[in-house]
Amino acid sequence: MKDNIEELKKRYGYKTFKVAEPILDIGGGDGDFLKSQGIKRATIMEGCNAPQNTPYEYIKADITKKLPEIKTKFNTIFITKLWNI
Repeated sequence: MKDNIEELKKRYGYKTFKVAEPILDIGGGDGDFLKSQGIKRATIMEGCNAPQNTPYEYIKADITKKLPEIKTKFNTIFITKLWNI
């Protein structure tokens, strides 16, 4: 996981995105992208169950079938998918 975070930092030229909470990451997996950006609180929407000991909230959903109904309004939304880095 730590290697993934360092690779992501390199990929984005060690830049960080300006964000405003609340934050949603669609397809965020284990949260490596969020961690690479120094984001400590966010919601991840993912098709699998949340990993153990994660600092993030999870919404289990398959967005290829139907978007879930969410009452929270997000100020920052990332759509990420990490394939082999």
